[in-house]
Amino acid sequence: MDFRILGPLEVLDQGRRVSIRRGKDQALLAYLLLHANELIASDRLVDELWGERPPPTAAKILQNAVSQLRKALGDDRLVTRPPGYLLRLEPGELDLDRFEALAERGRAARDPRLLREALELWRGEPLADLRDEPFAQRASLQLEEARLAAHEDRIEADLADGRDAQLVPELEGLVDRHPFDERLYRQLMLALYRAGRPGNALEVYQRARKTFDEQLGLQPGPELEELQRKILNQDDELSASRRAAPLARVAAPLRRLRLMLVLAVALVGAAVVMGLLLWDNGSGAPAVIPNSLVKLDPNTGKVLDVIEVGRQPVALAVVGDAVWVSNNEDETVTRVDPRTGHTDTIGGLRPPLDLVADGTRYVWISTNEYEQVTRIDTRTLHKDIVVPLGRNTFLLGIGAGSLWVTERPPNLGDRGTVARINLETAKVERTFEVGPVPVDVKIGKGAAWVTNGADASVSRINLGDGSVERIPIGSGPGHLVIAFGSVWIIAGRENDTVWRLNPQTRQPDAVIKVGKWPFNVTADGRGLWVALRETGKIVRIDPRTNLVTRTVRLGYKPQGMAVGAGALWVTIGHGNLG
Repeated sequence: MDFRILGPLEVLDQGRRVSIRRGKDQALLAYLLLHANELIASDRLVDELWGERPPPTAAKILQNAVSQLRKALGDDRLVTRPPGYLLRLEPGELDLDRFEALAERGRAARDPRLLREALELWRGEPLADLRDEPFAQRASLQLEEARLAAHEDRIEADLADGRDAQLVPELEGLVDRHPFDERLYRQLMLALYRAGRPGNALEVYQRARKTFDEQLGLQPGPELEELQRKILNQDDELSASRRAAPLARVAAPLRRLRLMLVLAVALVGAAVVMGLLLWDNGSGAPAVIPNSLVKLDPNTGKVLDVIEVGRQPVALAVVGDAVWVSNNEDETVTRVDPRTGHTDTIGGLRPPLDLVADGTRYVWISTNEYEQVTRIDTRTLHKDIVVPLGRNTFLLGIGAGSLWVTERPPNLGDRGTVARINLETAKVERTFEVGPVPVDVKIGKGAAWVTNGADASVSRINLGDGSVERIPIGSGPGHLVIAFGSVWIIAGRENDTVWRLNPQTRQPDAVIKVGKWPFNVTADGRGLWVALRETGKIVRIDPRTNLVTRTVRLGYKPQGMAVGAGALWVTIGHGNLG
């Protein structure tokens, strides 16, 4: 079957349209297509289809809609599995999946033909016949953002192929429709300059500067300013060989591929290897390498520094005037001076996993293999306290005068626990029973929030009376952060989503598609950063729109993230991307 959501909802069976009843039948199918091959709880479906005030007969209407969809699609498509339903799709049956696959191939190869093919799958506004459904409105915004990104990537590839003058009318129209998109201004300026119209290119820069200043109170970013400077100086780089030089300069995946090939050959000579590790490919930024700490500009995502640490760095924290990194395979912790890059290594530890700051004096460390947490004095660089616990420790949180520790149960099906340790006495005050396989814990909004990886839930521990409330959410929830009035949760790694949970209603305000296999999440003053571990990327979410607004390709596996000391810090592990 052919399922289509990149336009009005359609289902085709061997080229013939399958009739789907309007109303809740179409809405249910659309929602399940957006979450294909994901088990969705019935309660969540009721919430998404009817909102805060479902009718008393909502459950019955849902069952009827399921029955009708099975008649239309076949009994084997829509599977009943507690606590809800799963829509089974094969690879390539959904137009969105085909679009994403073609776009990814086109980006990797810098091939405008593949990107055009991806864009041709669009038939208009996504889910246009369901625009009254709130979930469809959210999805439409995210899908349109993905469409625009692919469109811009196709233009970038066309510019590399020398199609300059032909692109100007198209870019003028796109800038009019997206007046705050800096990349489109840059592409239009470059196309005009290469078409022999430098004066018009500079007028575009002034137009962008005026628009940003008057409507956003901002100035153009450094890339646009640099392009203006090069146009004024008639820089030869702007007129370089369009097929070879721009691709080598712009196509990050191809740059990294060449770098890895050279590194493989250079293993015979350590001196050559070290030289290549510092090669910046002409981008002005140091190259990211495995087993490192990467310093990025939190506003632009530009790599500012790459610092080698121990093997398999996992977690990190900014403590006072230093950044601390746990190196799991080395069984060490590294302290990094963010100004100079100087490192100090502390050994003699059991394999460290998570790491959190306790003020500016101490760092606490957990290990997944031992029943303890350890405190390190940042002044003496020695461990000074070891607190024994009843179970293997996992991730940590600090808040309400306590260290909170998630503890894994000895048997997978058993309920997990969270230990609360008084920071002044270093004694366990209380242990709370939560869901099976607790993962992360963070404190805020009057509670400790715990993700339970094995039963698709979050446990909310009330800081006042210690009561524990279970909140169903996503699938396989992992890391979380509390910011911008919400609890943000990696809740659906296999489904590429971050959930924005409302701490008052306990309901998701948004479910945000971020890319394949989100692994970690952190926040700064302007937004959130999500690590896509298996694809070697980090992405930024704007909390005002709940949309991904920036993607930074690192090339290796990002693991831990923290913000502080004027930068975004990311630990980079080793191993092949997934």
